[in-house]
Amino acid sequence: MNESRPFEGRYFDTLQQIERAILRCYQDHPQLLDYQVEKALKAIQRGISQPQRRTKPPRSAGEAALHQRLQAVTRDCLGSAPPAQPLTPAEMRACYKRIHRSLRQMNGRGRQAYLNFLTQHLGR
Repeated sequence: MNESRPFEGRYFDTLQQIERAILRCYQDHPQLLDYQVEKALKAIQRGISQPQRRTKPPRSAGEAALHQRLQAVTRDCLGSAPPAQPLTPAEMRACYKRIHRSLRQMNGRGRQAYLNFLTQHLGR
């Protein structure tokens, strides 16, 4: 991996997989809110750091669906088959942290600001 490239360039495919999973879940569950996405991102990060730790079950169908989709992305990225190079748990956590930081930048712009941003930039 070329370490001189910016983070987003090195992990573009993974970041896009995460964002597309969030977007698909939002399309399936239009009542999903940014804070629910934030909860799911934090839970996935904790799960990568401490796989034996039990997490609280999601409260809504949208949260549960999002958590399942993000878990699938994580499994795929950590155990990618050739030609893709699997990510380390630290790299995967860093990708989720980057998405989380993007979400936090939308704070104060509405309850679905990040989700609407994804819709606008990744398509419907």
